[in-house]
Amino acid sequence: MPEHEAAIAAFLTAAGFGRARRRPLAGDASSRRYERLTLPGGRRALLMDASAARASVPPFLRVQALLAARGYSVPEIYAAAPDAGLVVVEDFGERGFARRAADPAWADALYGAAVDVLLDLGRCPAIDVPAYDDACVIEEVERFLLWYVPALTGRPALTLASEAFVALWQELLPQARFGGEILVLRDFHADNLFWLPDRPGLNRVGLIDFQDAVIGPPAYDLVSLLEDVRHIVPSDVAARMRARYVAGSGLDPEAFAASAAILGAQRTTKIIGLFTRLLVRDSKPRYLAMIPRAWQILEANLEHPALAELKRWFARTVPHEHRHRVPSLAA
Repeated sequence: MPEHEAAIAAFLTAAGFGRARRRPLAGDASSRRYERLTLPGGRRALLMDASAARASVPPFLRVQALLAARGYSVPEIYAAAPDAGLVVVEDFGERGFARRAADPAWADALYGAAVDVLLDLGRCPAIDVPAYDDACVIEEVERFLLWYVPALTGRPALTLASEAFVALWQELLPQARFGGEILVLRDFHADNLFWLPDRPGLNRVGLIDFQDAVIGPPAYDLVSLLEDVRHIVPSDVAARMRARYVAGSGLDPEAFAASAAILGAQRTTKIIGLFTRLLVRDSKPRYLAMIPRAWQILEANLEHPALAELKRWFARTVPHEHRHRVPSLAA
């Protein structure tokens, strides 16, 4: 797209990065793309090109400002053109959690620091972000019905099964909302966290990809961190981190566990639908390989007594033996 490239070049020139060498970075599941910018003197930054998802830029800028004002390590904004969907931000480099957290010697330190950030976020005053209301939660799990079930079976989900599915989630949501309403970043996991050891305290954890922040239940971001479909968190590490969060928050352990199980099931149900949509609608098949891992997490959460009826719904609608047919969707 010559016109778009010309717009990017003009934006970078105005931002002081017109002479920067540009290197594309690996994409994610969103419509945004990223490039690393390196000036001749060595200064680096990132170009976020959200021209295909311009509506995400104003929330990104707003939440960045709110988090920065509260002292969290978020990328500094060097230049922004929201109408064009272009932003130049600070580059945290190659110090992502995912690289080091796989090393057992680092896991407790990294995940412990991330949990401490979550505990601190839970004490933040209410900020101007949307509520993670029931309508939003239901719309997300319905992606499973709209995309995964038809791709797996070749036909839409039955109306009665769909109605029962939604009704079960509606019954579970009051328990999921245990602990009040706090700031939830929603994509709080290893790929979106950076280790910045030269910074003090909580600032050692760099945060990105927070434009979808909402006001929601405390367990959500902890579930996102510990039940990662991309990177397996060892069960003993996950158990220690849950205990750390519960102790630090003062929440009732049993009620919190029920909330976490429901939200964990909700999140992975959504992810299975989303990853299928990325294949069917957007021709992005690489996320298909993560669906079996998402099923493992979902099945583990369905073992909680609070989800017994939902577990039965899944058993009737997608029997266990059919879940292993997921890779055939790529055919």
